[in-house]
Amino acid sequence: MQYYHFVLIFTFIFVIYGQNTQWCPKLPIHFVINAFGKNKTTSVTPRCFTIGQCHMTIITSNEHHIINIKQNERNQLLFSSLNKLIIDSYEINSSLIFSSVSNNKIINSTEILTDNCYQTIIKRHTKEQSQSSSTESIAITFNSSAFIDYHYQEFLDYPLRLSVRFRTLGRISNGVLLSLTHRKSSLLITPFIIIEHSNGKVEITILQLDERKVLSTVTTIQCGKNINNDNWHWLQFEIDQNGIFTVVVDNDSRTSQIPTYVVLSWNINALLVGDTRRLSSDIFQPFIGYMSDLTFHDEHLFESLTKQKEHKLTRFQYDSQHIIIGYRVAFFNLVTIDTPKSYIAFSERENQNKNHGRLDIYFLFRSYVPDGIILYR
Repeated sequence: MQYYHFVLIFTFIFVIYGQNTQWCPKLPIHFVINAFGKNKTTSVTPRCFTIGQCHMTIITSNEHHIINIKQNERNQLLFSSLNKLIIDSYEINSSLIFSSVSNNKIINSTEILTDNCYQTIIKRHTKEQSQSSSTESIAITFNSSAFIDYHYQEFLDYPLRLSVRFRTLGRISNGVLLSLTHRKSSLLITPFIIIEHSNGKVEITILQLDERKVLSTVTTIQCGKNINNDNWHWLQFEIDQNGIFTVVVDNDSRTSQIPTYVVLSWNINALLVGDTRRLSSDIFQPFIGYMSDLTFHDEHLFESLTKQKEHKLTRFQYDSQHIIIGYRVAFFNLVTIDTPKSYIAFSERENQNKNHGRLDIYFLFRSYVPDGIILYR
């Protein structure tokens, strides 16, 4: 009889635990909680999700979005419910990024580790309302023709350090994030270090001008994995005057070295963000997606985009085109095919580009008729 009671109790506990696990779906890689209106006085029904073997509950009241991964109030995360909350999940490094968004700007960003169902805050950006020098995190949307050209009056000193958060649109396979360049004019820009995402990895291409003043590749190095998965990723890059350079993507890092004479031949005075069609080389594709927290030469460059010229603190001058300040839907170019005889024809470039021999097409479409040819080659 005692054995019977033991089996019955054990089965009952197992059934309850199994039901709790089943009721909580897996946390999506990108989850949005809308802002809670000022005039609302009741709380939203609590929601729960699973993160590996962990459980996360979300409660939204008229004051806060309350996040609890462990049933312990000391580990609660609170965000104002007057703002939208975006949760990005990264299974590779067991981390979550919570971003409060107001007026299409990220005003508070917190990253936590969820190993063993325990929260460890590892990075936090908070907008200080009482200070004029806010550390506000600004997201910039880049389409296929958007760019920001930061340039300096003199050549930049070594070591050169930069970092940025980025997120690709969909699973686009290629796009240049940043280029360290020599800028003679707005139309004459020579790249020496090109940082792009290529086939799921970050690829660093080091270039130099040969005796004929033609760009040639010194070396390439790849770092990271699955970075074109429509999630936020963290990139850091540093190079010193001896040619030793390090690239870090999320939890992956690579270190390499180029000859010192290559570094001495450079005269880097600018950073090009986004579109590559203004470079002296046309073998690279422009970036489409989002960037945030760009730091270069110890300056937070995106902060100047939201300030008036008289209030800018940066030593860099900049030109920009087609950028969208805020977290919006990145886009290409809109074309309407309005008659049965309308069409668009593209000819492939005769010169070999970086992806020569490979067909890579990405586009959105909307139809008004039940059938029709979309494209053919």
